[in-house]
Amino acid sequence: MFKGAILFQSPVVVEPIDVTGCGETKGCYRNPEDCDPLECDFLLTWMVQETTVLFEMSTTVFESDQSQWVAVGLSENQQMVY
Repeated sequence: MFKGAILFQSPVVVEPIDVTGCGETKGCYRNPEDCDPLECDFLLTWMVQETTVLFEMSTTVFESDQSQWVAVGLSENQQMVY
């Protein structure tokens, strides 16, 4: 079991996240619901690959506010408490 945090930065999305298979071969959360991948306020996909889980995450960033960030929390329970 992984316990810890991963921090990474990505400057610009070169290619939109592929939402093919959402709800079938991978999980997806989009806001607003069913938005186009390049127009979502927030988009998260996850897919189990053998013993790992691949996450893809994106958000809309406005050039006027360089302090924006995006995050996702994972928990073993619904209270987000260890």
